[in-house]
Amino acid sequence: MNKKNIGTYVWNSIGITLNSIYSIIIIFFLMHYSDNGLELSGKFSYAFYICSLFSTIGNYGGRILQISDYKNKHSTSEYIGLKYFSDLIMIALLTLFVIINGYSFDKISLILIIILYRALEAISDSYYGVMQKNDDLIYVGKSMTIKSILSIFLFIILQIIFNNLVVSSLSFLSVFLVVFYAYDKRICRKKCNVDKVEFNFSTIKMLKECFLIFIFSFLVLLTSNLVRYFVDLRLTDSDQGFFSIVILPASMLTLLGQFLIQPLLHNFVNLEKDKKYKEFNKKLLKVMVLLFVMGAFLALFMYVIGTNILGIIYNVNLDNYRYISALLVAAGILNGIVAILSNILTILDKKKEQLLLFIIPIIITIVLFFFIEINLMNMFILYFMIMLMQFILFMVYYFIVIGGKISDDKN
Repeated sequence: MNKKNIGTYVWNSIGITLNSIYSIIIIFFLMHYSDNGLELSGKFSYAFYICSLFSTIGNYGGRILQISDYKNKHSTSEYIGLKYFSDLIMIALLTLFVIINGYSFDKISLILIIILYRALEAISDSYYGVMQKNDDLIYVGKSMTIKSILSIFLFIILQIIFNNLVVSSLSFLSVFLVVFYAYDKRICRKKCNVDKVEFNFSTIKMLKECFLIFIFSFLVLLTSNLVRYFVDLRLTDSDQGFFSIVILPASMLTLLGQFLIQPLLHNFVNLEKDKKYKEFNKKLLKVMVLLFVMGAFLALFMYVIGTNILGIIYNVNLDNYRYISALLVAAGILNGIVAILSNILTILDKKKEQLLLFIIPIIITIVLFFFIEINLMNMFILYFMIMLMQFILFMVYYFIVIGGKISDDKN
């Protein structure tokens, strides 16, 4: 591995990690340095995660189509135009969502500020696509790192001075705006014209090409955040803050599942291409067993001492949540395996079939919500149940698919 490749790997690892955990750092700060930390962390975490769900609209299809378009069927200006268009749809739908839910002015302001910086993030992603296609992925990692560190630092400063979540959250919008114009665009201008924005028939074609990628991303996040919405609907901001803290280890396991599978996707693509399905299945089972073992150790750790440590870190009492914390870690294992299987089934060209596997647990969970007593403990159990249902459906369907493939495997 040469010096450039090492730098690219290091910077991207730092950037992706910081981009994944900066909300956790913010919640930690709010819990320790605010008089009403649990309530504020609840407000912030809900706004952050509901905007993450809607950001799948703004980031429609991600950058996968752009970086795989080596024949340049679509121009850079069309990819940028796609993100501007999807951002407008995202902001319009989220505005409608907050109005329908009748949120307070402060809550609406907080959510809209966060979605505006997520809109900038989506536009930046099309510029990241330019960098990646030109083998300049190192700049993507640097950009994400700069944005994350400066946003966290400025948020903390503003929160200390003004003690106002809406004002403090402007840090994300201002930092992303400055770095976008001063860094992202400057880097990309060296490669091509990135100041031109186009929306035409070709862009409409891209909307169709990216639809399944978008809907998978949306449904994955909807599954993870549906119960969070139920908590907001019937319980308090403090309950929301508590909920976010207790499910934190489960969220980390889901992220770990993505980290485990992403470097191996190319290997699975080659195995599928060569029709080596027995080897394909063995390799996948090893990945899932590894995640399961790591998760089992974390569940045991959470039951024995982890809840005490988490309670100290976030300044809350979790003494009565040892069992439920371990159960939620199990939910994280299941969700991580589902994320892995979704990638694998996509490689096996089973995209449309996955829609049903995602939608069935969501519908059942919504129905169950209307038949259970609404309290925090039941919300944790409901979270586990949606993950369990989805896991069972994906596992059964995967073994049906791979069983048929293996029977034809002559290798």
